[in-house]
Amino acid sequence: MVIGDRSGRVGFGIGKSKDVQQAIQKAQEQAKKRLVRVTLKEGTVPHSVKAKYGSSSVFLKPARPGTGVIAGG
Repeated sequence: MVIGDRSGRVGFGIGKSKDVQQAIQKAQEQAKKRLVRVTLKEGTVPHSVKAKYGSSSVFLKPARPGTGVIAGG
């Protein structure tokens, strides 16, 4: 799970559990603990970023103004 505060801080967390809701909660708590500052340019990231941990991967890329958040599985 990737979380952000729209002020230049993002966090990444992974949670495992038999129940999906508990796994999401664990991942969210872990992501909140691992917040890092990201440089923003005009409200978005200045260049594309790829990160991989185990079998999970995250891809952030710059967006046009007014696009909002686009997320996928």
